[in-house]
Amino acid sequence: MTLLSTVAPMSTIVQAESPSPTEPVTVQDPLVQNPLTELDALTRNTEEVIEQKENPIVSEQLLEETHSIPDKPTLENKLDTIIPSPNVGTSNLLNPSAKLENYAINQYYDSVTMERIVGDTTSPVKNGDKIDYYDQFNISFSWSVPNSANLVAGDVIKSTLPRELNPLRTGPLNVTNNKGIVVGSWKIIVSPTGEKTLEFTINEAFVSLTNRSGTINFTAQLDFSQVQNQDQRIQLNFDTKAQESINLDVKKASSVDPNERLYKFGQVDTSNPEIVIWSIRVNYSGVKSNRTTIVDLPVDQEYMPDRIWASWGEYNKDTGEYTQIEPVPNSSIYGRVGGGFEVEFGDIGEGTNRPSGIINVAMKANDGGTAGRYFNRILSYSSGSQIRDLTVSTPKSGGGGDGDGNSVLTVRLVDSTDPSINLDGGKFSVFEDGKNLGLHNAVAGAFKIAAKPGSKYNIVQTQVGTRSGYVVYDLDESFKDVTITGDTEVIFSNTPLKGSIKLTKVDADDPSIVLPGAKFEIIDPMTNEVMIENLVTDENGEIIVSNLDPRNYLFSETEPPPGYELNPLYLPLSLTNQHVSRPGTEQFFNFMNSGKFSNKKAAKEISLIKKDKENPSIVLPDAHFDLYKEGESVPIKTDLITDASGIINIALDYGDYYFQETIPPTGYVLDETKQHFTVSSTEQTPLVVFNEKQRVTMIDSQFPSDLNFGTHSIQNSSDEKWLATVDGNQTSKTITSTLKVDDNRTTTSGWKLKAKQLEQFKNGATELTGAHLLITAGTVNSNANVIPSNGIQGTTATLIPNEEKTIFGAKANEGTGISTLELSKFELSVPKTAAKKVVKYSSSIVWTLSDTP
Repeated sequence: MTLLSTVAPMSTIVQAESPSPTEPVTVQDPLVQNPLTELDALTRNTEEVIEQKENPIVSEQLLEETHSIPDKPTLENKLDTIIPSPNVGTSNLLNPSAKLENYAINQYYDSVTMERIVGDTTSPVKNGDKIDYYDQFNISFSWSVPNSANLVAGDVIKSTLPRELNPLRTGPLNVTNNKGIVVGSWKIIVSPTGEKTLEFTINEAFVSLTNRSGTINFTAQLDFSQVQNQDQRIQLNFDTKAQESINLDVKKASSVDPNERLYKFGQVDTSNPEIVIWSIRVNYSGVKSNRTTIVDLPVDQEYMPDRIWASWGEYNKDTGEYTQIEPVPNSSIYGRVGGGFEVEFGDIGEGTNRPSGIINVAMKANDGGTAGRYFNRILSYSSGSQIRDLTVSTPKSGGGGDGDGNSVLTVRLVDSTDPSINLDGGKFSVFEDGKNLGLHNAVAGAFKIAAKPGSKYNIVQTQVGTRSGYVVYDLDESFKDVTITGDTEVIFSNTPLKGSIKLTKVDADDPSIVLPGAKFEIIDPMTNEVMIENLVTDENGEIIVSNLDPRNYLFSETEPPPGYELNPLYLPLSLTNQHVSRPGTEQFFNFMNSGKFSNKKAAKEISLIKKDKENPSIVLPDAHFDLYKEGESVPIKTDLITDASGIINIALDYGDYYFQETIPPTGYVLDETKQHFTVSSTEQTPLVVFNEKQRVTMIDSQFPSDLNFGTHSIQNSSDEKWLATVDGNQTSKTITSTLKVDDNRTTTSGWKLKAKQLEQFKNGATELTGAHLLITAGTVNSNANVIPSNGIQGTTATLIPNEEKTIFGAKANEGTGISTLELSKFELSVPKTAAKKVVKYSSSIVWTLSDTP
């Protein structure tokens, strides 16, 4: 079901004062016929919440930051009691005499003026002017009825209005003279065919008047059913004595900003000016927003809990149409103590099935609908942080009339720095010849009263004026005295109040240390636009910015102080905008707001370099480390790996740390030493760490240092074999040996332990020809997954002089770990043919371990 549309605007379309141009939206029936008639009683954590129920919540008036609540004026006209007489009588309007037969009904309307409303100012509209599609206008008809006209009570003076205009106040409204006597009333009638007619109905008091002249005025905008949103020229034809026409060039309205997060617009109900209708667009952009809450703070209005309706939905970015997904439940809508309400939308936007939302709500004006313009503040929160703060107003939708022909006293309220800016909301006490005429409100920068020639009037301002934007005014405390000699104008000027904000830059760890040299800019939190740039903290770490409007500001750091990290957060500072309400009242305006903004010391880059212990010119990549803070058992960084240059670079805050190696470089032994270091302001030298290569080594091996084969008689009858014993005696203990190899490499390329007899047994030049050394080995013991198989285990090997013989070895993929081979005996074999002499023969064995199979 489509609930909002930019295609078919209705009577509740307004042009709110938004920071970004948007196209108005239509508030549909759910606003008026609210389905949420029963609200649950809930408890809020953030502030006191009054019980929600079907009856309207009656709450205290809220003193808003932007606009003070005016005192409720004494109303001269009760609009709901105006009942024009149905008796037409014998008026010359319907049965003109010969004297008046040339007067048509519209000829009592002499002329019309049209003013364009732009914010708080108005400007005359002239033939050929350009206007925007959603502009509002003040329309003022001047009328006069000759004393000779024979009119009776109930006569109706009519004028047909241009079909292209849509009045924002249709009456009925009273027309009074300077004594407060109602002399008639006017209203605007819209026929089923769309024709609009201004009708001024006179009463008995009017008939007896002389000098019968005055004005009827109301606000209006274009009738969107008659004028389409496109560039075009239109002609407005006014049914006056002069039959006036004006040609205007209409400029097409812009579309909705696709990045819009929050937008609010409102309209005074044309049929009941006491009701103000507001509509709120939530997250039109569809960006992700967690725990979204909308807070509404009305000014001079009472929240009506039975006239609120909210839903989740999605906007069509091409047409602007809104399609409901589901209503927001009563349990997520709260009345606020002090006025207003909150709606909790939860998680919306990207990644959810609820991209956006809408709130339609009606408020009851505290002044009975006389102001014609009302303000409202709306805030949006995401994850507890404020992301938007808007103050908006309805368009001016007033109307009135006078009819006594006396002089007019006009009191204007303007900005002292720019008198072309009219101010709303000011209140004035008026005294006529010492008689208190009560409070009067300045609407669109002025109010008018019928003044008696010769009378003395005293005027004093009791409440400051306001206007849209971030401006708060001080009171004009002057007393204006004027004696009426004709139409008279009195001007009051209110001066904009300005404030200052101060930022102090400090060290995050020691706030007593102030930091000069930090650069900032000030950002508008509504638009994210830079307002002021190139602000630098002084020697006291301060930035002071003065002459600022009362609003919210964000300090954003663009360059940190030397030696510190950039702080990416914003520092929000706000100048509150409550203000004086009467002379002598305490000034509430906050002329200075200050805050501290801290920075952490900049992280310093630390380098660890991994090198070969035996050859430091060799750097070692692929070493893995964990990084710990001293005193902590959980690493702050894991699996830091040395690069191709053997280096790890890491930026760290000041403090004490240590590296712990978890995986050594390929081919190297793990170093379990904790590598401690400190990060400080001093010059940091690289941390150099060494590793030993993984090796194949002999551990606890027992090589025979002396093989004694004994002393023997010379004989040539048979071959002989002698056993190496501890003393050479063949019956003594046999000499044995243990070969123990440790291969701690991660590679499994294998290894060899070889024996080499350097020369034949000899004595000097005499050799024991044909003699051989025999080595007998047992079995292999190993903790390797694959036991070494390349050797003499279980066999006897014969050494050939000057030749290497593998005694113990592992092929590829064997022998990783510790392997042991027992050599059970060493024997010397001597052939009988060997030439022997009575001498001592000897030789030497060299054992060689290599890390290749």
